[in-house]
Amino acid sequence: PLARMPATAPTKGHRSIAYRPYLDGMRGVAVFAVIAFHCDAVGFENGFLGVDTFFVLSGYLITSTLLSEAVRHRSVSPVRFFARRARRLLPASTACVVLTAAIYSAYVSPAVVQQVRGSFFAAALYGQNLYQVWLEGDYWAAAYD
Repeated sequence: PLARMPATAPTKGHRSIAYRPYLDGMRGVAVFAVIAFHCDAVGFENGFLGVDTFFVLSGYLITSTLLSEAVRHRSVSPVRFFARRARRLLPASTACVVLTAAIYSAYVSPAVVQQVRGSFFAAALYGQNLYQVWLEGDYWAAAYD
């Protein structure tokens, strides 16, 4: 039946790339390692390896998606690509930033909220890392102070 067919049917000389749930599981473990690192959990001193793992797996999955699109449409549309990414990532990202800002605001003084307001705005625009560089002049400076 059609329901069992892969989303991208194989074409001559190209096999479709099947969904592999274990890759999502590995990305979840990588995210957990990063969170544990930031919480100073014992045994996760090298949690930055989780970032590397996450990026490698994500790069593989994104490349697979782009290759499938190239085979299907004989081109890759940056507009389609970024529209899919926005539809997938923006709802969760927006909820995370709004929820974090609300909880943070409930527990700290208004003066502190005023100080970190720019960080929340930068996070909402996916520019937190650049904002930290702009504030500190060195991305890693805050980590070693």
